[in-house]
Amino acid sequence: MDRLKLAEHYAERFFAISRCQSNKKMNENTKGCGFLLMFLLKSPRERIFAGDIAKASGVSTARVAAALNKLEAAGLIVRRAADEDTRKTQVCLTEAGRKKAGEIEHSVLSMFADIIEAVGEDDIGEFLRIYEKINAAVENAHHKGVDNV
Repeated sequence: MDRLKLAEHYAERFFAISRCQSNKKMNENTKGCGFLLMFLLKSPRERIFAGDIAKASGVSTARVAAALNKLEAAGLIVRRAADEDTRKTQVCLTEAGRKKAGEIEHSVLSMFADIIEAVGEDDIGEFLRIYEKINAAVENAHHKGVDNV
């Protein structure tokens, strides 16, 4: 099979898998309020700004602001202007936010434990090894100016 036919074959399989509902749900979780709470909980940095969250999640600052509005209304975070630069918004978990983030973490880890059990530790390790290689290849393509990958 020539190079482009092989690429077409694997692209079709890849896109069929990526349309799967479980993948969509996992992608939503990595860009939603749950992600924000986990990011705040797990960050080693003492001070976290809204811009940091946007960079880490790969979504716009407007989308992050909308999610932060929801979290603040629910009493899970507090926002305040940074002392040194009032244009920056510092974000902190409340005690209720810490509790909710802990619940989300437990749920996510339980889901991953179920996946590992169903697929097998060796296959998960191999999948992650390959996935990391694919991510590196995609990054390399971006550096070469291929923006549609």
